[in-house]
Amino acid sequence: MQGFLCNLLNPKATLFFLAIFTQMLDAESSMIDKLIIAFIIWIEAFFWWPFVVFVFQNQTIQWRYFKIQSIFDKLFGNILITLGVIVA
Repeated sequence: MQGFLCNLLNPKATLFFLAIFTQMLDAESSMIDKLIIAFIIWIEAFFWWPFVVFVFQNQTIQWRYFKIQSIFDKLFGNILITLGVIVA
């Protein structure tokens, strides 16, 4: 329930779905097209997030991730700063 509410109230999730729908569908899209996109998103949520939870429940994987987390934080922080400067 906490994960559901977090995703529901997360503005990034809303922007993600808005981006998917506006890029994949237009005003002339059929109901079948809309249902296919909704089904793909449902499949992604049904399989991907439980997989992530299952993987990160493993203590060995958690330990390895936390060991290299600062590297990822710095790498992606620099990437996002660079993208922000480019956009600005």
